[in-house]
Amino acid sequence: MSNQKIFIAKTSELSLNSAKGISLDGVNDQLFLVMTETEVVLWVNDCPHNHRALEYQKDKFLSADGKHIVCYAHSAHFDKVSGECFAGPCKGKKLRKIQHDEINGEIYVESKYLTNLKD
Repeated sequence: MSNQKIFIAKTSELSLNSAKGISLDGVNDQLFLVMTETEVVLWVNDCPHNHRALEYQKDKFLSADGKHIVCYAHSAHFDKVSGECFAGPCKGKKLRKIQHDEINGEIYVESKYLTNLKD
């Protein structure tokens, strides 16, 4: 299979301290983007505690104040930049970050980074 750049989203769809779910199959959000003060980060939507989706409804990946990523199943809290869990049942584990490119306000990921998303 050839490695291709896949369009994920436009940066204009994000605002500071917001998150956006990304569906690759048209059904579930396998990935999500977070815009921080310094960067846009692309994460796999998979809690390291029990390998389930983090959000409780569409695009609800962050704490109410927008400071942390939260898994709403068991209240695990993660740093938005490092992905490290600092509170909850998976303390010390990390979310999986996906490398991406921003080109002219658009976010792309190489297809090779989208295999085995739940590993």
